[in-house]
Amino acid sequence: MLKKISQPALIAFSLLAILTVLFVIHACKKLDRPSEIKPEITREKFFSLRPGTHPTVIAIAERIKRQDNKYRFVPDVVKKAGYPMWHKAKVATEGGQLSRAADAGEEQQVFIPFVVDSIQQTKAVLTVKIDGTDTTTRILYANQYAVG
Repeated sequence: MLKKISQPALIAFSLLAILTVLFVIHACKKLDRPSEIKPEITREKFFSLRPGTHPTVIAIAERIKRQDNKYRFVPDVVKKAGYPMWHKAKVATEGGQLSRAADAGEEQQVFIPFVVDSIQQTKAVLTVKIDGTDTTTRILYANQYAVG
């Protein structure tokens, strides 16, 4: 036989069930806020270069580091574009040839991909054009270029 449950006990049980469901939903909710990384760690990781990196790419990294020491923009770039893959950079010379080293004074175009840690997909490309003493730098985000 079924035992009759009193109304206060039924209300208490219903509230407990609702609170439990709300707690589980809240506990399982993914936070939309990315974890904050200290700017010093971000800069250290941003400027870490692997052995064998092209000398032109090393010079570009050092130039960006000097600018960052003055303007402190690297954490914002990392949030938007990710980290540079210096070792994956492509250096093209005047004739469009990829090269390991270029003659002094020869025009060069350097392409440095940026990726987010958790996703190995290019989020942006830093393009650097070097022509003698002139250097032009531009960052292209994924929505600004066509992927072929």
